[in-house]
Amino acid sequence: LVKEIASYDLTGADKITKKAFMINAYNILAIKEIVDHYPVKSPFDIKDFFDAKHFTVAGEKMSLNILEKERLYPMAQDPRLHFVLVCAAVSCPKLADFAYVPSTLERQLEQKTKQVLNDDEFIRVSGKKVKVSELFNWYANDFKSSGKSIIDYINHYRDTPLPSNKYGYYTYDWSLNK
Repeated sequence: LVKEIASYDLTGADKITKKAFMINAYNILAIKEIVDHYPVKSPFDIKDFFDAKHFTVAGEKMSLNILEKERLYPMAQDPRLHFVLVCAAVSCPKLADFAYVPSTLERQLEQKTKQVLNDDEFIRVSGKKVKVSELFNWYANDFKSSGKSIIDYINHYRDTPLPSNKYGYYTYDWSLNK
């Protein structure tokens, strides 16, 4: 797969194809980096996990951060990407058991976002107390589109709306997600 990621030609590919490819490439390369250095207790046990290693992705050398923040997000501008990219840590959304494909990408992004935002480990509710992932703090502007709040964004995908508009953040757990 790594050879296919390196040599894949995105010339002439539409935005949806590029988006699906980059999501899959990111997840595969993050997993590869963990496997290549295993055993580790955290992605941060690998020096500069997100920045130091440069992979070839569609003929271009880049780190995981460049792939995510300079290629994928500027092109897609889609907050649901935060729920499909996996960083190999416990607090990251869980890895999907499928590949993202252009023909079903919209449905897959919706499905995965709904799954993550209904996960009691990701959105923690205790009575009226709500704690959300630090992802919502780090990338707040991504979720606050059209004047909506972070809670509005989350509730759009939840089966049961959050009991309060007040929330806090839980500490991100960077331990390896096995």
